[in-house]
Amino acid sequence: MLGMWLSGALSAQDMIITSYDDTIACKITKMGRDFASFNYVHRGKVRKTILRRDQVRFYRNDYYVTPVGPARSVILPDLNPHWRLAVKAGISYDPTKPPGSLQHELYVHDEKLTLGQHVETDLSWFWSEYFGVGIVFNRFWTRNSMDNVHVRWPNGSVQTGTVSDDITTDYAGLGLSIRTLDLKRSSSSYYQFGFGQFRYRDDAILINPFTVTGITSGFHLITGYDFAMSSDYAIEVQFSEVFGTLKEVKIAADLSSQTVILSKSEYHYLTRFDFSLGIRFLK
Repeated sequence: MLGMWLSGALSAQDMIITSYDDTIACKITKMGRDFASFNYVHRGKVRKTILRRDQVRFYRNDYYVTPVGPARSVILPDLNPHWRLAVKAGISYDPTKPPGSLQHELYVHDEKLTLGQHVETDLSWFWSEYFGVGIVFNRFWTRNSMDNVHVRWPNGSVQTGTVSDDITTDYAGLGLSIRTLDLKRSSSSYYQFGFGQFRYRDDAILINPFTVTGITSGFHLITGYDFAMSSDYAIEVQFSEVFGTLKEVKIAADLSSQTVILSKSEYHYLTRFDFSLGIRFLK
């Protein structure tokens, strides 16, 4: 069937000139009031896509009676890649403020933990031009340390020493992916929302060292824009949010550990805003 279609396309191709003066050699299947549907060949495969009518400046059926070469037409890149793999990194911000009841030095220490870094990778598969499913993995980390901090304990005693937090949060999620193409159909906006799981770890020192770990569910929202460099890859700018709440943690110190159920006032919120820059591969 592909050979027959290619043979027919080469013997009599239609022409579309877009509002951006791109010339497309194709086979028009429908020229409606709002949209133009057509087939074209990309890397030996027949692709189907559409343009809005206001993007079609001129068209003519059977314009190319004989085969045309690249010099006479612009061959579109793959406008509907099924697979999208991205690798990115950036800065992160935790909008949760430390409790106002904290000692001043501890409050200053916790405030410095609101900024961190992250790396992220996501993979999406699209069953249509606009909709698909995707998985995302994100690792966030932040750390701060202060020496000669005076810590006042609940019994009134005071100790001086080091306060340190080395926090790592892993998030893995599954979501619905949505994309929209720009007017030139060369770059696209990308959205995803879904649910996942957090794994939290804090290697901390409050005079003495201890470790806090926890697991909880959460959800994510992603908004990105891909600047196409070719039909194979794009530069991506992304803003994303993740949400989660730790209500139970495991605290390990020395050779002992215990599970602690947090009260509502002690909940540890994992809400975070991520700003990323990366590269996305298309297939």
